[in-house]
Amino acid sequence: MSVEQFRSTIAHELGHLSGNHSRFSGWVYRVRRTWYQLASTGDFFLFKHFFQWYEPYFNAYSFALARAQEYEADRRSVEICGIETSAEELINIYIHNSFLHEVFWKNIYEKAIHSSEAPNGTITKLLQALRTDIKTHDAVKWLGLACSDITNNDDTHPCLSERLEAMGYLINPNNTNKLPAYIKETAAEYFFDETLFSFAAYLDEQWKREIASYWQKMHVRLMYQQQNLTALEAKAYRYTLTPEQAWKRGVLTEKFQSQEAAIKIFSSLLASDPNHASSNYELGRILLQNYDGKGIDYLNKAIDLDPELVIPSCEILYGFYMRCSQPEQANKYLLLRQQYQPSFKLFQLERQHVNHTDKFIAHDLSPVEVQQIAEHLSNYSSVGKAYLVIKRTKIFPDKPLYVLGIIRYFVRGTGADYQPDAELIEQINAEINLRSQVHVIIFNQTNMKLYGAVTRVRDACILSYK
Repeated sequence: MSVEQFRSTIAHELGHLSGNHSRFSGWVYRVRRTWYQLASTGDFFLFKHFFQWYEPYFNAYSFALARAQEYEADRRSVEICGIETSAEELINIYIHNSFLHEVFWKNIYEKAIHSSEAPNGTITKLLQALRTDIKTHDAVKWLGLACSDITNNDDTHPCLSERLEAMGYLINPNNTNKLPAYIKETAAEYFFDETLFSFAAYLDEQWKREIASYWQKMHVRLMYQQQNLTALEAKAYRYTLTPEQAWKRGVLTEKFQSQEAAIKIFSSLLASDPNHASSNYELGRILLQNYDGKGIDYLNKAIDLDPELVIPSCEILYGFYMRCSQPEQANKYLLLRQQYQPSFKLFQLERQHVNHTDKFIAHDLSPVEVQQIAEHLSNYSSVGKAYLVIKRTKIFPDKPLYVLGIIRYFVRGTGADYQPDAELIEQINAEINLRSQVHVIIFNQTNMKLYGAVTRVRDACILSYK
């Protein structure tokens, strides 16, 4: 951001902390930040149960006030820096966040396929990418999507369109002239001057240290996925894969080999099963990424077949039509995306956790699919029993949420090589070939009530050989 936009950011944050407007609301803001920091550290074991009880209670009662404070902080920013600067600062943040999430970090994390060690110079590359790598058509797309978002209860920050409206700033996201102007000198360049890149080099090393553990986990997960692809390719030579296996093979082929090879797999699957929703989505996505308009029909079919695919399909179609200078067509998908947002958010929240108070029903997989999962699990020496059920959900109930419960046995002779629960769950998730979400759980003394709820379901046990 520019120096003036940076001043707007500082004015906004000081608006939160200042007691000039309301000492009580400023106190609430600081207390909410404290609770967030405590919840993030995980270092307060003795107070864990109190935090788990009180933090949601406090959050619920202070949420409305915290959201009102966001508008108040925006007003302070406008008073000090003006409407134009404050609005452009917000727009810049939303566009650059999208770039980081969808482009920069995605490209960085893909390097974990080839190396167990995080790359050097990442923050330095980030500075350079933010200055040079954002394409105009992507910025227009991200701004349009941000302006169509609706305010929800996950975040005290109102959505971008409501914040801009409260500032008195009118925007047409389809108009490229409304994008913030190119910044000749950023605030970082102005304040740090020649020390900017030496400071970035220091942050390069700090980021590499902090990401090391997570990076190693990503690398291991990708190794498991590569092993799964190898196994699927071997099976494909011997017999016909199930639609789920063929779809997973296509997804992994794109990730580890090429889009051209993945297109052939998805096309072949759709030739025999035209209503395979996820394959319609994947093929449509790849085709439109390569500016092939044939992908439109595939994505529209995915929208018709699977409510979970509505929002990602609409985002791709919106970006494609905007790039083709067809804003009227693009806005149809923007409106559909907006209509689905509330239910999609509830859909995601409902599937985040599984506990014993949930309702479970028998799984709907064919005997062949169950046998394949059981045979795969039998390859793990520590897996003694496995149970498969579906968690009953209210939002998009036709989209099953599978719960796979595992009972482990200690294998004599493994000792220090005994695979930790988290690593086993990671491997099973990477190697299970289902397009629907699977929640893998290791049963132990901490979740016996959940064990009871799952094992009471008819035909839940799919593996018991020890």
